[in-house]
Order: sequence, then structure tokens, then C-alpha cells
Amino acid sequence: VLVSKELTAKPWGLHGVYNRKNQKSTQKDDPSMKKWQAPELLMGKPATPSSDVWSFGVFLYEMATLGDAPFAEIPVTELLQFHQRGKNLKKPSNCSNTLYALIKSCCQWKDQDRAPLAEVSRKLVSAERSASDKVIKATGVVHVEQYLQDAGYGETSSYTVF
Repeated sequence: VLVSKELTAKPWGLHGVYNRKNQKSTQKDDPSMKKWQAPELLMGKPATPSSDVWSFGVFLYEMATLGDAPFAEIPVTELLQFHQRGKNLKKPSNCSNTLYALIKSCCQWKDQDRAPLAEVSRKLVSAERSASDKVIKATGVVHVEQYLQDAGYGETSSYTVF
């Protein structure tokens, strides 16, 4: 998700979804999204609603970090082993304990241990009620090429920045 200076959110990175739909390829075939994929997808298993919960947890992490790439320090080729060792996303410095607990509940190794989507939704609604109206902005310019590299794009496929 890219957010403009007018605070308008726009989806970004959906080219893989579009390509999979129109070219009859699978998520497994799209190396550009590995760092958002649940461990079972990295192992070649089919996607489930629980896999989507994992990806949503990674998305929440990106929001909490104001746009840091997930697992930036982990090469795509070592990502599955990283997860197998029980490691997870580190708590962002400006992230509340409540939000980090939600991120962790979404990003559990075993898909059956992940929070159900209905529970995630309830927790978000509850957190929204107690949230402040303060707008938090990233302090610097986003360097798209660096983000793509940190997100694993450069490791597995070529890309074009428009």
C-alpha cells in the first residue's frame, strides 16, 4: 500500500495477482511475493484462509514500520529456514504491544495456530476504538529500488519501476 502526502492509500504490488489470474500461473510461480507468503505456501502447499491471515499480519507489520520491507535482512532463499527456526518479525519501535500481539497471532508457524480472520477483525475494531487520531508519517523519502531489494524482488526476478 502506498500512501500519498494527502494520506490517500492505494494498493501496490498487485501485478502478481493480475498476472496469475490472466496467465493461469500460481502464487508459487511468482517469486516476487515470497516474503508475504505463509510458510506452507513456501513449502508448495495450497493457499488457505489461514495463509491469508499470515499475509495480513505481514501487511500490518509494514504499516507499523511505516513501510519497512518485511524480513528485509533475510534472503528469499533462506526465508523458510528462518521461519522453521521459530523466528518472527521483530517488534517495531513505534508499535503498541496490542498491535504487535496481533501481528504475532497472524504470523504463527503452524497455520492452525494463527488467529481466525473473525478474531483478527474483532481485535482491529476494538483497537480502533481506543486509538488516537494522531497521524504518523514516515520521516524520509521512500527509495523504491531499495524497498524492492529488501522485499526480495531483486533476488528472484527482474522488475521495472515506473
